[in-house]
Amino acid sequence: MDEISTGLHSSTTCQIVKCIGNFVHLMEATVLMALLQPAPAPETFDLLDDLVLLSEDYM
Repeated sequence: MDEISTGLHSSTTCQIVKCIGNFVHLMEATVLMALLQPAPAPETFDLLDDLVLLSEDYM
């Protein structure tokens, strides 16, 4: 899933991630999603099982 948080309030993004997480655990599936800036609320990251942070250095 790409940019599911674009244009959404952080609480809405958190609710969507929670719903996706429930589905993933129920179906024993895997989902890869990209959350771009502005960063979602810290509570959203607590809902993720694994997290990989990517950054590009513009120096």
